[in-house]
Amino acid sequence: MMVLDMALQDRLAITARQSHMAWKEDCSMAKPVTVTISHDLGRQAAIDRIRSGFGQLTGTLGAAVAVNQRWEGDTMHFDAKALGQTATGRLDVFDKEVRIELQLSGLLGTMAGAIASRMKQKGALLLEKK
Repeated sequence: MMVLDMALQDRLAITARQSHMAWKEDCSMAKPVTVTISHDLGRQAAIDRIRSGFGQLTGTLGAAVAVNQRWEGDTMHFDAKALGQTATGRLDVFDKEVRIELQLSGLLGTMAGAIASRMKQKGALLLEKK
């Protein structure tokens, strides 16, 4: 009976280590997220809204989050870093839609679905015709 218990304990320990290693690998790999948001503003008006809205958003994140952005034509490249986690991406503005492609590293990758949902919600509010 004692030998069986030790064998079972060894097997459980190996399974736990394998699960932990798989979780660590999953967290270390960047998770891609793509969100598309339709709009009726036209390309330039959408760019103007995004420029002002992105600035307001980064202002609310606090000093612990470092955000950089740069524009190349109708495309904004950006990255954000906080507590050792990184998000990088690009935002392409078209006449009728905006496409956001984001790479989430570490723990942010585990929240990809929630982050995508939030981006779609906030982006739609920002780009709605007023």
